[in-house]
Amino acid sequence: MAAPKSETAKSIRSDSTLLIAAWFGVVAGLAEGISYLLLQELGWASGSMWKLPASMEIIWIASFFDLLLYLIAGLGFFLLSRLFPALPVLRSAVFVYSAMTFVIFLQFPGKLHVAAVVFLGLGLATACARWYQKHEAAAVRFWRRTLPWAVGLAVFSFCAIQGGNWIRERLAIRNLPQHSPSAPNILVIVLDTVRADHLSLYGYARATSPNIDGFAKESVWFENAVATSSWTLPSHASLLTGRYPYEHGADKRLFDARYPTLAEVLQRHGYRTGAFTANLYWFGRREGFARGFIRFEDYFQSLYAMCVRPFYGRVMDNLLRRALGNKDLPARKLAPEVTSETLEWIDGDREKPFFAFLNYFDAHKPYLPPEPFLTKFAASKERFYNTPMFDGSDFTKMTADQLQLDIDSYDGAIAFVDDAIGRLLAGLQVRGALSNTLVVVTSDHGESFGEHGMFTHRNALYLEGIRVPLIFYWPEHLPAGLRVQQPISIAALPATVLEILGDAKQPEFPHPSLVHFWRNPSAQAEGQIPLAELAHMPDEPFKRHPVVHGAMKSLLSPRWHYIVHDKFGAELYNWVQDSAELNNLVGTPEGKKVAEEFSALLQGMLTPPTRASRGSGPRSSSREPQKTP
Repeated sequence: MAAPKSETAKSIRSDSTLLIAAWFGVVAGLAEGISYLLLQELGWASGSMWKLPASMEIIWIASFFDLLLYLIAGLGFFLLSRLFPALPVLRSAVFVYSAMTFVIFLQFPGKLHVAAVVFLGLGLATACARWYQKHEAAAVRFWRRTLPWAVGLAVFSFCAIQGGNWIRERLAIRNLPQHSPSAPNILVIVLDTVRADHLSLYGYARATSPNIDGFAKESVWFENAVATSSWTLPSHASLLTGRYPYEHGADKRLFDARYPTLAEVLQRHGYRTGAFTANLYWFGRREGFARGFIRFEDYFQSLYAMCVRPFYGRVMDNLLRRALGNKDLPARKLAPEVTSETLEWIDGDREKPFFAFLNYFDAHKPYLPPEPFLTKFAASKERFYNTPMFDGSDFTKMTADQLQLDIDSYDGAIAFVDDAIGRLLAGLQVRGALSNTLVVVTSDHGESFGEHGMFTHRNALYLEGIRVPLIFYWPEHLPAGLRVQQPISIAALPATVLEILGDAKQPEFPHPSLVHFWRNPSAQAEGQIPLAELAHMPDEPFKRHPVVHGAMKSLLSPRWHYIVHDKFGAELYNWVQDSAELNNLVGTPEGKKVAEEFSALLQGMLTPPTRASRGSGPRSSSREPQKTP
């Protein structure tokens, strides 16, 4: 016997509620994921909701996230239709789903106020609901017919992207050339934003780096290593290409393929290559750094990191973190996650030597390591969120106590990273891999805490922003406890690694290797004068920062630090006697002479021959004054 017409209609309307929710969710998610990638590629993702970078995986992540979210809303409408069958539930559902979808895409450009986005979305949703009321049967048939295709496309995107990544990695490993039987593993660890003078190894009074200190006793370490810039993008490009920013071009633009990378060259030596980064903003696949890495782990390290990429996940995360008073970066990848990702990848293949390049980001502002590290060095247990570092106000308005809180938490963040590095090395030891692993520890830039009236980084080229640690550790192969005082550049890393592997005549990396510092210590005084560069950043928020007004370059010799600004001219410091760089000597008779010499050296470096030769760059001059003012 046929069911009564009213019961059949009720059943159809109830089922249609969830069907329509699923259709809107999958279609909105697919469109959102694709739009997300396109906007990032075009540089149009300027809205605060879209500053979290993402890669191809966002297509299937947004699809399944939005599907789940819309189904939750649909479940509510389904229950309403059961409890109150007389209500126009389907029309209301279409209105809500349409409004949710329109808000996503109206928010994309980041140009409209939130209230304008909401009101415009509601207006468009009203039009959709009216259209649906006139074409209800046809609309439901269309959604029912096309839903399997939409779901299939979402599933296909998951299989294609994840399966494609897996197949690509397997093929790349299978096609690696035969490696040398004596080839060591190579582990490069970048301590993002860690200035050298805040590590206990470098004389800091606080024990911020006990694990690094421990293996540094068996290492070669450089006391005056200089980053090629005071921020992440150009420095990482230099670490991988052995080139200065004026050569590799990643000063403000993304990292391109004009020069080979260390990862590419090591692949040709038979190495399995992997990068594991916590700096999701300037060292990731989207910035061009995946080249040469068979595995590149960046954005989607956890379910939480996936859920905060889609628009409504980001909205919910903002509301929750605001309610909890959490002002940390959304989806921040912590040091233990970088360590665990690396060890898991290493375990995937024990037959081939590995090259792993790690970025630990915990010492980057805001400095919010978990306890007990947050208050490890704090004299006060006061919350850290009430300083200008977190509320976005002028840093110069910090009180002395607030500044000390920032320094305390920064030091705690360094200790947190050091702890993760200790666990990483212990993990290698347990696996029997540490003794055959060349470990390099360095940083991409430093950090300012009021020196020269500046805070954080990417604002100038004083020593607190560019002097970084550099340590080479390989037991029984490198000298133990050798301390090198000669200023050197982190751009020497690729050539140094390859010479340690026995490839001293490689043509890819022109910056001289550092191996001669332990093979021929008497030649230390003949090392290059390291260059640091900072491009003009007119849009930086603090107009007093030099970088807002022009580009800068600096050279560091064993005695002098020369800094030149496009608009403000030259500065010269005897950094050995004046480590805080407070006494500008460029106006003295001796200072003028030294500055002229540095200017000539810099000019010669920046106008190289048509094809740069190996070892190009300014060297210490015999004319450098022997007496300080």
